[in-house]
Amino acid sequence: MDKFVQTPIGPLECPGLETSSEGQNIKLGIRSESIKLVPDAQEGLKNVFKGLVKSAVFLGEYIDCEVEIDDLSFTVKVPPETEIVVGSKVNVALPRECWVVLPCSI
Repeated sequence: MDKFVQTPIGPLECPGLETSSEGQNIKLGIRSESIKLVPDAQEGLKNVFKGLVKSAVFLGEYIDCEVEIDDLSFTVKVPPETEIVVGSKVNVALPRECWVVLPCSI
């Protein structure tokens, strides 16, 4: 059964917390290509947060975006055909299966 971890952007569902105890500090990692921009709230989709596009740079194979959720910035790689407008609000999906849980000592 998956647990939730409390983060600065809100509760986040992720696997791999079985070895962590409640109140223990951990680090979370996710690859930028795993983060998705999704249409308005999709049924059953978890770990979706409102974000703001801070920058978008076309790099040929993808668009490299900086998206801010609350005060945290995430780098997001989206397909080159994606219509991205700097300053626009987006829904950001942080898929539960893409998170890596690391001990704070790393």
